Amino acid sequence: MKFIKNLKMSVKLLGSFLILIAAMVIIGVLSLISMKTLNEHSKEIYRNNYHATMAVLEMKAAINYASAFLVDVIDPNMASNLQNNYTAIDTNSQHMTQYLKDYEALIEGVAVVQGYYDSLNSLLTNYRNTRSTIYSYVNAGNYEDAIDLYRNALVRNTDEIRNLIETMVEHEVSGASRMVVDSNKAYDNSRTTTITIIVALSIVAIGLGLFISALVSNTLKDACQVTDAIAKGDLTVSIPEDIKAQNEEFGNLARNIQAMLDSLFFTVSNIRSSTDILGDSVDSTNKTLNVLNDRITDTSAATQELSANMEETGSSAEEMNATATEIERAVETVAEKAEDGASKSAEIHNRAAELGKSVNNSIDKSNNIFNEIKKALEKALEDSKAVDEINALADAILGITSQTTLLALNASIEAARAGEAGRGFAVVANEISALADNSKNTVTQIQAITKVVMAAVSALASSSTNLLNFVSDDVMKDYQDMLKAADSYNSDAVYMSDMTSDLSATSEELLASVQVLMRAINEVAGAAQEGARTTGVVAEQTTDISIETQTIVENMKKTDDTTKQLAHLVDKFTV
Repeated sequence: MKFIKNLKMSVKLLGSFLILIAAMVIIGVLSLISMKTLNEHSKEIYRNNYHATMAVLEMKAAINYASAFLVDVIDPNMASNLQNNYTAIDTNSQHMTQYLKDYEALIEGVAVVQGYYDSLNSLLTNYRNTRSTIYSYVNAGNYEDAIDLYRNALVRNTDEIRNLIETMVEHEVSGASRMVVDSNKAYDNSRTTTITIIVALSIVAIGLGLFISALVSNTLKDACQVTDAIAKGDLTVSIPEDIKAQNEEFGNLARNIQAMLDSLFFTVSNIRSSTDILGDSVDSTNKTLNVLNDRITDTSAATQELSANMEETGSSAEEMNATATEIERAVETVAEKAEDGASKSAEIHNRAAELGKSVNNSIDKSNNIFNEIKKALEKALEDSKAVDEINALADAILGITSQTTLLALNASIEAARAGEAGRGFAVVANEISALADNSKNTVTQIQAITKVVMAAVSALASSSTNLLNFVSDDVMKDYQDMLKAADSYNSDAVYMSDMTSDLSATSEELLASVQVLMRAINEVAGAAQEGARTTGVVAEQTTDISIETQTIVENMKKTDDTTKQLAHLVDKFTV
């Protein structure tokens, strides 16, 4: 708690922004990881299951083509086309060998599928051996044995190969389904983790924001209570120690206000003491002048008494001179303190102005960052609309599969019409129909996955909008409140500057009055010395002394009025 209080305000705000940015970065990284996992699963489905299925289906098609040509080979009526049939069968055999190699590379390391491969390889070896035997019978013109071997051995061997291929296709389809399920689980886990982190980081960010706001609000509240009391003239208040102990901007401001308060308290206390002393001196001087007037009246009757009175007047003048000198020093001290208070007020004013500029700069920087993030999110959301194109492509593929199914159906009908001659074509039509059904199922799965991705993009867009609204509505409002507080500090500094300026002016007027008093006292002392040196001219100077005494009385009246005004100003403060 103490460590956070001592952090500078800019560091606190920067920390809040960094937490928000870190939250967005973490969410983005998790989304990328999830997309990468889904992409890897899709690639694995395509690379292994799809290619393996296609290789097996191609082998099945090659077997069907070879079987169709073998029917012509064992037909004596087709002997003229025997070499062409051999060539076609050999070409299909080469294709089948290549498909088998491709399939072997795809299933490497998978025990179950390796068993299928070994069985298929064994059946194909038997198929090739049987076919070679049929070739030898046909070449020898023994078509009956060739036909019997074809019907009794090769057809059964071909059916076993087809059944095994069907089993392998079902296995690959089942594997693809499992991969899709794993992909869905990975997506669900990633979504749950992302939502949990979003909620946790949101709670942390909100809590930190409320905590910082409470710190700032409580500090400003305590400082405002003290400044309100100072504005009402109560100099006995004090800034709380926990605020002055802080090492950030508010702590510096609190310490400066406390220093100003202590200086003002000392100055007002000295002025009050000086006014009391000055009042007593004025009263004493008035009494002395009254006595002096009485003695001047009696001077015409007794010169000796006048000489004694002059000596007493000289002594009183020296005391008054010493008292006036002390008053002059006290007034000079008041003037110096007032100037120091004015200097401190100017410093507070400058710091408040710098705080206002700093807050404005922070608002500008925050607006720039907010706009950049907003543009980046809008662009990312616009780019995410490319997912819609997947749906369009999927619909196009569905259309193609529908047409392929229709063509396969038509081909099957034509093959049925052709009878035994269209048997091989019927097999091809069935395979095309099966391939169209598999393509349709695959496209349906792609559409389901696309819907899930679109829902995730929509959720991300909603969360991003909420985050931007929070920055725009709450964070910017806190900046405006801080700017208002800086303006309030500036106004208070101006008020203190005006007050100290008035106090300085009053001190200068008091100093001028004291100087006038000192000159008058010096004149009285000179007159008393002159009267002591020569009593012969006392009668002649009695009138002048009376005039000078009247001047002193008037000056003392002015001094008394000034002292009362200064005391009235000081009484406004509570010390």
